[in-house]
Amino acid sequence: MGEPNGLDVAKTLIEKGISVQKITLITGNKSADLQEQVDAISLNYINKAISPNDVDKFVERLSNFFNA
Repeated sequence: MGEPNGLDVAKTLIEKGISVQKITLITGNKSADLQEQVDAISLNYINKAISPNDVDKFVERLSNFFNA
């Protein structure tokens, strides 16, 4: 994704009053830096590059998002 990236857009939406619970970042980025940034602002995120070992965590995140 070009500039701004998804995290920048999410931060802008939060600054404009959109509830963080209504925003989910969907990314292929598995970096620890990104995970720290989304955790710092309590942003929901789903990593679209999952392995078979990640399926349960992925389903749990989806369930938490839709049941929040």
